[in-house]
Amino acid sequence: MKKHFVRGIIAAVIFKRCLPTLLPYGPAKATSIADFPSYSDVDESIINLTLKSGNLKKIFERVREGEDPLLLGPETVVFSDDLNMYTFSREGRILKLENFTETADDSGTIYADVVEIARSVGAPLGGQFAPGSKMLYFADALLGLCRIDLSKEEPKIESVVTKVQTADGKWSPILFADDVDIGKSGMVYFSDATDIVPQQNFDLTYDALYTFKLDFLRNNAKGRILRYNPHTGDVDVLVDGINFSNGVAVEEGESSLIFCETSRFRLLRYHLAGPKQGEVEIAVDKLFGFVDGAACSHTSGKCYAAIPSTVTTTVKLVFNLPDTLEKLSRNLMMMLPKVILPKADNYAGFVELANEGSGSKINRIIQDPDGRDLNMITGVTENGGKLYLGSLSNDFIGVYDLLSS
Repeated sequence: MKKHFVRGIIAAVIFKRCLPTLLPYGPAKATSIADFPSYSDVDESIINLTLKSGNLKKIFERVREGEDPLLLGPETVVFSDDLNMYTFSREGRILKLENFTETADDSGTIYADVVEIARSVGAPLGGQFAPGSKMLYFADALLGLCRIDLSKEEPKIESVVTKVQTADGKWSPILFADDVDIGKSGMVYFSDATDIVPQQNFDLTYDALYTFKLDFLRNNAKGRILRYNPHTGDVDVLVDGINFSNGVAVEEGESSLIFCETSRFRLLRYHLAGPKQGEVEIAVDKLFGFVDGAACSHTSGKCYAAIPSTVTTTVKLVFNLPDTLEKLSRNLMMMLPKVILPKADNYAGFVELANEGSGSKINRIIQDPDGRDLNMITGVTENGGKLYLGSLSNDFIGVYDLLSS
């Protein structure tokens, strides 16, 4: 009996000593999630994403014989002032799409030539052009806030912001730059999702989804919204303490920002001007799935957010366990190889918001509940009455006609 007791003590000590290695980003913290928003709560006015509706088309790469495809996991679509289309691939490429041709049948298929402009050693995600210029700013999960001047014959990627000085005077590194938007003032707003650095896969790409899963299980709100002033070079923290800060979108007039708090299934608003300047409020709460990229139209005034996935049954079961067992389960899940962690359900959707008084209301939710035509939308970009739908898991770009639905 005594031997078993001693062995137990030794095992406990060894386990405690090994915890920093097993949980390099720290143990799971208590969560305030009492219940998850339910898919059954969604209004019946939802319009499903289907090719048969005629509202959805897909842009594929025109791959010629002997060439390798480039359009792999186009996360976000970006348009320049002259309406040229660009995107970022999961392999770190900055791509330009041109010479669009739609097939004669009713499949809604569009083919385009894809040209590589540059390639990052990191993982570019969201981006935006500075007003009236060819300067493309983008969030690179590894390199921070970057930019590339596409007016040059041989444009080079430049790392602009890799750290920010916090209120206590210390410098804090940007470890997961995620999304970017730029106001008419030229100010660059971007998210730093978490303090967990994305891990590299065997194929040298970076696994943003696995990083999110770790952050979600850990529940240590380290996300931030930052602002970069290209005129002075200054960068400051607008909001911190966010559970995985994700998509960022400047609202019409640049009086406020909409941004996604992915792990809390909601959209938040930060007031840049007016009587509420500096305040954060909930724009939309308790969406039935995680939220990712965001965009606002400066013609219609509507804003959009991607819903890449609903919450899996496994995750709901774990988070509804008694407190002590729930934290233990999340710690154990963080120690598992990523191939064992619960995979996202097949799903695609986005939410459209319309301003109502001083707040926002859900105008509609467009979705493909089984992920048959689209799966895991991560980026949304509005242009000319159409919403361009990016995804790290698809090898095409979805185009949804907002005006025909």
